[in-house]
Amino acid sequence: MEVAGPGTVVANGHPRPRCMSSYVNEGSTKSHHHYLARKTLLEMFRDRGYTIASSEIDPSPTEFRTAHDRSPNIDRLHNFKALHSDPSKRFHHAFF
Repeated sequence: MEVAGPGTVVANGHPRPRCMSSYVNEGSTKSHHHYLARKTLLEMFRDRGYTIASSEIDPSPTEFRTAHDRSPNIDRLHNFKALHSDPSKRFHHAFF
C-alpha cells in the first residue's frame, strides 16, 4: 500500500483512512488497546468526581509500555479510586 498523506493510504486506487493499529509504535497492538482503554476509563471516572491525578492519565504510550511491558499483565492494570466528595464511595476497575 502506498501512503497518500497523513492518516491515509491508497488501496485499490482509492485513498482510505489508516487503521488505528498502524499508529502503534514500538509495542504490540494489545498494549496500545490496554493503554487507550485504561486512559478512557480513568478520564471518565475523573469527570464523575473521582480522585485521579493527571499523572495517571497523561503518560505517553511509550511510558505506559515501560511501566507495563509490551504485553501488559492485566492483573497489574487494576485500580482502586475514591470519590472526591465522599471518600467512602470507591470504584475498582479491572480488565478481564
